[in-house]
Amino acid sequence: MNLVDRIQQHSEQIVTEAVGALGQARLHHYEESGEDATRARVGDLLAAVLDSLRLASPLRIVEHSDQVARQRYLAGFGIDEIQVAFNALEEALWRLLVRDVPADQLVEELGAIGSVLGAGKDQLGRTYVALASEHHRPSIDVEQLNKGV
Repeated sequence: MNLVDRIQQHSEQIVTEAVGALGQARLHHYEESGEDATRARVGDLLAAVLDSLRLASPLRIVEHSDQVARQRYLAGFGIDEIQVAFNALEEALWRLLVRDVPADQLVEELGAIGSVLGAGKDQLGRTYVALASEHHRPSIDVEQLNKGV
């Protein structure tokens, strides 16, 4: 079974694991959005990963990450929250592969996942930082910090 087929076969489990990790992280904007919205977002990210793997090109994940950075920035998400979502999906993918992939294929498949998500994270960071520097918005949510006082 190839990597794309393996991921597609377990896509619901992967999304569920990633959403669970995001819930445990207790990220303000993801909690506020609710589990259904978070599940849809993680599912969209996984679809972009699968498209990039299928096409053997980072173009789809780069486009998706650019769009996510813009949407989440405008919605007030911190870049750290978005990165946690990417990391949660990556960890769920790694757990699947470590469990199911023969040792002689594991390095290649983990490398493919890391490369695709790395390209996505790179674009996410570039776009988010560019937006933040254009708008001179503080990177720390002072209002949220003051709620604890």
